[in-house]
Amino acid sequence: MRPGSVDKFAGGAPRLADAARKDAFVSAWSDFTGADSVFETLPGDYPRWRRGRERYVAWVIPVDDATVIHRCRSLQGMLRDLLIDSARRAFHVTLFVCGFVARRPVLDDDVCERTLAMQAARLRRLRIKAFRLEVGGANSFLAAPFLEVRCPGGEIDALRGELGADTREPRFSAFVPHVTLGLFNAPHRVREVAARLANQRRLPAIEVTVTHVDLVSFDARHPASELHLEKRIEIGSADGA
Repeated sequence: MRPGSVDKFAGGAPRLADAARKDAFVSAWSDFTGADSVFETLPGDYPRWRRGRERYVAWVIPVDDATVIHRCRSLQGMLRDLLIDSARRAFHVTLFVCGFVARRPVLDDDVCERTLAMQAARLRRLRIKAFRLEVGGANSFLAAPFLEVRCPGGEIDALRGELGADTREPRFSAFVPHVTLGLFNAPHRVREVAARLANQRRLPAIEVTVTHVDLVSFDARHPASELHLEKRIEIGSADGA
């Protein structure tokens, strides 16, 4: 949901078993600690990414569990001097990146309202039951520290499969479920960041129940700006807001 990623454009909705995701977290940490410095995200506009567009949308799993929020806030406090101010951005797990809303999609990260409506309809028809996530310890990409998220029942893969059935996801790197803690504000030395995170790597898992997924938007002129609810799909229900 933000600029600055540098990996390949991903199509469809990759399906990874939870065991493979564990390896993905190991790989993320290995990639992170193998670098010299983190990627800097400057507050403000990214006109070359936006290309005149403003409204960016994605499907997310909102994080509203008090224990998880407390863990996120604690880690943010520990890293406060390393991160840009993102206090207005609600914690969430990005489920599927949609792109910039356009009446007539032209660019590869444009999406039309019809596609969003089709995705919502697919989620309603899926009718999966409320499911469990496990929110674990700290890890980091080069652009952002995060909490690891696991989905033992595989429901995230099922949801992503529906969302990606008729459209390509404008994703720049492999999907790894996580809760972002913030974006780095300068090219800090990786070894210094890793030292702060070392004792937070193996925190006990917090189990949370997912009862809905949200379509949210934000003002792309301000990459850490507030998320706005566009649509809510209740899990296991034929109705959605």
